[in-house]
Amino acid sequence: MTKRLILVRHGRINCDVAGAYIGKTDIPLSVEGLDQAEAVAKRLQAMQWDRWFCSPMKRCQDMLEALKPTHPGFTLEDLKEIDFGDWEGKTFDDIAASWPQLVDQWAGFAPGFRFPEGDAPSAFFNRVGIVVEQLLRDEAENLLVITHGGVIRFMLCRLLGLPMQQHLIFSISPASITTVDIHEGRGRLLHLNDTCHLEGI
Repeated sequence: MTKRLILVRHGRINCDVAGAYIGKTDIPLSVEGLDQAEAVAKRLQAMQWDRWFCSPMKRCQDMLEALKPTHPGFTLEDLKEIDFGDWEGKTFDDIAASWPQLVDQWAGFAPGFRFPEGDAPSAFFNRVGIVVEQLLRDEAENLLVITHGGVIRFMLCRLLGLPMQQHLIFSISPASITTVDIHEGRGRLLHLNDTCHLEGI
């Protein structure tokens, strides 16, 4: 049996600092993001899905509310975005100025690296792996997953058999749809970062 995962990133959020890293910070969708959520909902009407899974964070719950799903589903804690710790709400330039050595470790995927007072990417990758295994065990054929950009990137690495260091090769825009088919435990990427439904918004 082939299983299909429809991975949806939440829409744009209210953030005062352009380019800031937002992970654990629980920010709702902006007005633009709510419009994007409505566009995603219309696009998903043409797609078959049997069960939904959603991050508990406000920006994802706003997306879910726009979908008004009649299918059963679950909110999963493990679908939360990575915790950037002290880097939350800061831009890369701010981070590089204050933590230059840690930025070098981060860029070099140094073993044992973790965001100050936040998550270790390796632990995050393992958490995402647990979610992937749960999804693959689910009896439903077509699953809708509403989550975050970092989660989707790491999920793709898990599903496609790539090391976590490859996660940045994937561009995951706000309110984008990414689709993966799973057959005999192997993932096949059908659509990546589909935002065509947002034209005109």
